Amino acid sequence: MRAALWLLVACWIVCWAQELRAEQGKTWVSLQVVSDDPEFVTRVTSGLRAGLARANIAVLPAGAAELTAPVASIRLSVAQGLVSVTIDVADAVTKKRVIREIDLKEVPLQDQSFAVAVATEELLRASWAELALDTAAARAASAPETVKTVVRRSLSRGALRVQRPSPNVHPPSPTLKNEVAVELPAFEYYPASYVEKALLIGASAGYAHWLTQHFAPEASLGLTSMVPVKAEHGTVGGYTVWLGLKAVFRPLLVGDKYGVDFTAGTRLGAALFQGEPRSPHQGFTKPRGIWTLELSTRIHARLGERMRVGVRGSLNPVLHGARLTDSGKTVAGIEGLGVGLGLWGSVLL
Repeated sequence: MRAALWLLVACWIVCWAQELRAEQGKTWVSLQVVSDDPEFVTRVTSGLRAGLARANIAVLPAGAAELTAPVASIRLSVAQGLVSVTIDVADAVTKKRVIREIDLKEVPLQDQSFAVAVATEELLRASWAELALDTAAARAASAPETVKTVVRRSLSRGALRVQRPSPNVHPPSPTLKNEVAVELPAFEYYPASYVEKALLIGASAGYAHWLTQHFAPEASLGLTSMVPVKAEHGTVGGYTVWLGLKAVFRPLLVGDKYGVDFTAGTRLGAALFQGEPRSPHQGFTKPRGIWTLELSTRIHARLGERMRVGVRGSLNPVLHGARLTDSGKTVAGIEGLGVGLGLWGSVLL
C-alpha cells in the first residue's frame, strides 16, 4: 500500500514538472479590447486565437499571471459605433511599438470582428518581420523559436501576410445573407379611390437574400383590412391580400448603425369587398383583382447584432384597380395613387 502511495506521489511530481516546463516555455501575447460590446470582444479574441494557434502562440487577457512575459501586448480601441478600430502593438521581441487604424464603415457587420482579428495578426507578423533583416537590432533580438517559425513561414509564402482576406476585401459570409422582415402595423391610403377614400390597415412579411452588400431581391406577402365606409344601402369593407416582388438597394450605412433602403417592385393581389347592408337588403362578398407598383424608402437602425428596426414609407401607383359599383355608382374601390406608412423590422439569418 505504501509503495503504491509513493508511486502516485512520484507520478504527480513528474506531471507537475512537465506542466511547469510547458508553462515556462509558453509563447503568448496579451490582448486588451476596449469596447462596450462584449460579444464583439469575444469574437475578436476567438478570431485572433484561431489565427495564432497554428503557430502555437496563445492569446490571453491583459494582466494574466503567467510564468513568462508576453512576446507582445496588444490593445484594441474601438471607436463609438464600430466605425474604426485602433490596433496598438507593443512588441517585446523587437522592442518597438506599432499602431494601425482600420476603417470599418464599409465592412459588413457580420465580418467586422473577423476583419479586426486578421488585421491585428497581420500587424503582429509585420512587426516580427524585422527579425528577417540583417541588422544589429535584429541580431540582438531574443526571439522564442515559435516567433522565428512564424517569420520563416511568412517568408516561405513570399509575403509577410496572413493568407486570408484583408479588412478591405470584405470576405463573403456563408451566413447572415438572408433577411426576414415584418411590417406591423402597415397603413395604406388611396385618396383618389372614391368619395369616402380608402384606408387599409394590416401587416406584411418579407424575405430578402443579399447577393451583395448593397443589393437583394425580396418577396413579400401582405394582408390588409379596409376600413368600412358608408354606402347607399349600408357599409362596405373587406380585405386585400397580395404578393410582392421587388429589388432592395441599401446604398447607405452610417457606421453600420443606421441605414437607408430603397425598393422598387410590383404587387399582385385581390380585394375581397364585403357589404353589410341595412334591412331589407342582403349582404354580399365580391372579389376583385389588383395590380400595383411599389416604390418605398426604409430608414432603420441596428438593434443588437442581427436586428434592424425603423419606419417605411411608400408610393403605390395602381395599374389595375379594384372597384365595386352599385346601380352604376362607385361605392368602394382601390384606385389611383396610394401612399403607405408602417413600422418595419428585420432579422438577419
